[in-house]
Amino acid sequence: MTVAKRLRAMLRLGAGLVLALPALPVQASGTKKVGNWVVITNDRQGGRQDVAAVLSDREAHVGLAIRCIDASLSIAFLPLNNDGLFGRAGRAAASFVQADGQAAVELAGSVGADRAVQVARPASLLGLILGGAEMSVLIPVQGNGAVSAGFDLANSRSALAELVGQCPAD
Repeated sequence: MTVAKRLRAMLRLGAGLVLALPALPVQASGTKKVGNWVVITNDRQGGRQDVAAVLSDREAHVGLAIRCIDASLSIAFLPLNNDGLFGRAGRAAASFVQADGQAAVELAGSVGADRAVQVARPASLLGLILGGAEMSVLIPVQGNGAVSAGFDLANSRSALAELVGQCPAD
């Protein structure tokens, strides 16, 4: 099962999540809710941690996943109800993000092997998420359409504190 499928299952069912990681031994240390965020922490050898945070509305077609694995930040928009929503892996998929009613910003990205749209420069998006109260996104889908989603970022600073500690947003 891909990471995207696991995240979708967790978001839909409220069940626990095991974050898919490289083949190194991992000990799950916790899954917690912080407001409308779900934060997953996994302990690694040598005292390191991997942290992921997921945000979605129950009715949304798209979720937001932020991960820090091996001190590498990644942010993706996950299709929650339709694996093929964003099309084939490798396809360019620039997203438009609008935080707190300001002008929309275009973010380069592409569809990953897990069928999620991976943001090419995640640090800039993380800055918007940490500084905003709400965010809207418009993401192209396969064909000529797009899907939109809104995210309540009210608890982002407290939910992402551990993640930012592992992957500082420069």
